[in-house]
Amino acid sequence: GKGFAVVAEEVRSLAQRSAEAAKNTAQLIEDSAKNVDNGVALTSEVQSILGEITDGANKVTDLITEIAAASREQADGIGQVNSAVDQLNRVTQDNAASSEQSSAAANELNSQVQQLMDLLSQFQMTRQDGGRQRQQQRAPARAEAPRRPRPEAPPKGRGRSASQVLPLDDDDLADF
Repeated sequence: GKGFAVVAEEVRSLAQRSAEAAKNTAQLIEDSAKNVDNGVALTSEVQSILGEITDGANKVTDLITEIAAASREQADGIGQVNSAVDQLNRVTQDNAASSEQSSAAANELNSQVQQLMDLLSQFQMTRQDGGRQRQQQRAPARAEAPRRPRPEAPPKGRGRSASQVLPLDDDDLADF
């Protein structure tokens, strides 16, 4: 008797503990299944986010490629502008040199015109003052050679400046 009751009590206690362990195991399995479902959902979400990150990285790569191409085009354009500026600089220097040469030539011509006008006015004064008297006063010891008639120069206005005789229009030099 008494041993049988002790054994029965132990079997009952063991059965209760087994039932509780089974409940706990079922609960753990249920919790694990929920965690697996959550893990699957999180994995899907991570996969979606990684896809978006990959798309964003591809867009950034495309933008960087476009920026690099645009930068190369701008560098080429800047090179062309630099070349054009260099050419303009050379042309400007050539024009300045030509302008200086033209100015020097104009000044020389102006000087020569002034000299010619002075000579011409001396000839006119000689003719108006009775050129023979003046020449005789200058060279009395010379024998007078037969004179050829001088061609008459067209009358020139006295006191005219070189710029009136040969005007230097600055408008003609505007291209330089």
